[in-house]
Amino acid sequence: MSEDIKREQAYWSTDVAKNLNVGESTLRKYCLALENENYQFIRGSNNSRAFTDKDIIVLRRFKHLVHQERITLKEAATIVINEFGTTDRTTGVTEEQID
Repeated sequence: MSEDIKREQAYWSTDVAKNLNVGESTLRKYCLALENENYQFIRGSNNSRAFTDKDIIVLRRFKHLVHQERITLKEAATIVINEFGTTDRTTGVTEEQID
């Protein structure tokens, strides 16, 4: 691995859903709304999403907009993308990188 590649801690959907206090199906809906606006999540070897600390911050903001501000998923995704941008990721992660 190249020395200039930064390793980030990553978390699986179950942990992130618990952290955000939402169900896994709700987390999936949030992710799909963000992905429809070109936000990119890391994908594991089985194509499941892995989440970095930045992703969790983005999702926490998204949840606030939807639940507290009563904004639609699409509008919330647009706002979050404007605030945080899309994440340019080109590689997936393996189970070993996440544990």
